[in-house]
Amino acid sequence: NSRYAELVGVPIEELPHRNWTAYTHPDDHYENQKILDRLKSGDINNFSLEKRYLHSDGTIIWVDITCAGLTESDGSCLYYLSMINNITERKIEQEKLKEAVHIKEMALQNAKAGVVSFDVQAAVIRADSGFFTTATL
Repeated sequence: NSRYAELVGVPIEELPHRNWTAYTHPDDHYENQKILDRLKSGDINNFSLEKRYLHSDGTIIWVDITCAGLTESDGSCLYYLSMINNITERKIEQEKLKEAVHIKEMALQNAKAGVVSFDVQAAVIRADSGFFTTATL
């Protein structure tokens, strides 16, 4: 459909001439093929996963994909029905958060400082190891 064509950056007319591997990040091919083989064999009925697509301009697009096999009465798989959500922004924000936490941890470690959190009754609810090595109780 046009949304999928836009997601991977190709004209809609090209979609029928390529399979999913043309748009999937090469590092994801093996795992994706394994799960599709399980779906095709009837071992599973559906799956959900996060994977990477490659946009035609080379950028990585993260998607959350849910896929179900549509089968004949004998159980053979006719085709797949997939719902794909672009989660690239979420992945970018998760990486930024992970980096910020790492920077904070490194700064605290190098400053020989610690962090302690108290509740409203002044009871310690969390303290890191730096607090216990620097605090004079």
